[in-house]
Amino acid sequence: MLIDDFDEGGTITVLTSPDPEAAVYADEVRAAYTAGVTLSDGPAKGFAIGEDVTGPGRAR
Repeated sequence: MLIDDFDEGGTITVLTSPDPEAAVYADEVRAAYTAGVTLSDGPAKGFAIGEDVTGPGRAR
């Protein structure tokens, strides 16, 4: 998971389905701070990342 204040005013990117041999992730979800993201799999499945984590009004 990447939380980036400088990517288009603030984005959350979640990388999933790693392929260690190719050193890539097969799936990526990217959303603005205001939209938020809910993790769809893995040990944190269902965890929501939104303005409660990134902070309201942080998008530039």
